[in-house]
Amino acid sequence: MMTDDPKKNIDIGNETTNSRIQLEIRDKGRLENFVDAVFAIAMTLLVLDLSVPIVTDSNASVLSFLGTLCPSLLVIF
Repeated sequence: MMTDDPKKNIDIGNETTNSRIQLEIRDKGRLENFVDAVFAIAMTLLVLDLSVPIVTDSNASVLSFLGTLCPSLLVIF
């Protein structure tokens, strides 16, 4: 709304600018929260895919198992 007083016109413009900035900040926060939620869901699904293997007590078998598991862990990280 335009008025004859230039100061009021500037104030109205500042209110519009301030509310637009606040809206952009709020929208950015909502987007960040959404991205965090998607990331958390993806990480949860990746963790649920891991299984506890049955390994004998020898160190060689544990090391060979870890060697086969490394490519899967590198994909996650």
